[in-house]
Amino acid sequence: MSTIIDITLLEAIRCNANILPNEIMKIAWYLMEMGADMLCVNDEFEKFAIKAPEDIKFINLKDTFVEVELDEITIRNIEDVKQYLQDKPCKALMFNGLYKCLPWKMNEYIYEIKSNLSMPVGLCIDNTKGTATALAVEAVKAGVDYIVTCFCGRGRYRSYPALEEVIMAVNLLYDFNKPMNMKNVQKMADIYEWVSGINIPAGKPILGKDIFKCESGIHGDGILKDKQTYEPYPAEIVGKETEFVIGKHSGKAMLLKKLRSMNIDCSDKEANEILKSVKQFREEGLYVDDDLLKKIFFSLHENVSRLR
Repeated sequence: MSTIIDITLLEAIRCNANILPNEIMKIAWYLMEMGADMLCVNDEFEKFAIKAPEDIKFINLKDTFVEVELDEITIRNIEDVKQYLQDKPCKALMFNGLYKCLPWKMNEYIYEIKSNLSMPVGLCIDNTKGTATALAVEAVKAGVDYIVTCFCGRGRYRSYPALEEVIMAVNLLYDFNKPMNMKNVQKMADIYEWVSGINIPAGKPILGKDIFKCESGIHGDGILKDKQTYEPYPAEIVGKETEFVIGKHSGKAMLLKKLRSMNIDCSDKEANEILKSVKQFREEGLYVDDDLLKKIFFSLHENVSRLR
């Protein structure tokens, strides 16, 4: 199994220079708990004078690897790298960039690297084309020695393979059985938003707040019969639960049932009007949660009262 080096700590410091040592340690614990093997640091990190437990392992990339920038991996590029390394003492090599690589060719890339370079090799893949996580997962499957990740996949100036997605994918897709514990992933997500100032999209895999929301209707019926119909892993793994919401595919019977569960009595005529509003909100990309459903209902009542 590849060694996963996570760069989130460095990116947190770059995003927020006022972050405190105890906050850094909390992030470190969460990252190791999720499945990172080592946490990337640099000389700047030393100013925090953090004494970490032995369970938390740090690595300085510049002290460990000779770093080489490449857009893609080709036989010619590897030959150029061999020439470049002839006069350099090198115990391990880190390829940076690689955004032009193709996920389905990763086995071929790693084979060429290992056939031509007699040293451990790592990949720090840039997400310029939105394929970094897929490339990282395939690289792990192909047997690369090291892979660099970042929580949520975004740093201050560049993007990386997303730690949580790489860990989940290699376990679910390829049965690697890499130790992972995602129970605090939502707490880590809150810290990430605070430190970086970046709002995590509602539909972001693993982290998004809406990923286990399902409109009642044919999709909801499928999940009730077998959750694996639409859910690749149990919501509980990442501290969530499946939530059924009223949407444009919902019928009147489901709406009335939902309203009764909220202790709201509603006539068939009112239900038809509410469904029109619900469908309008969904067309705008908004989920209709319980609070919004109540607002729609009471707004309808207020309009009816004025007409009377």
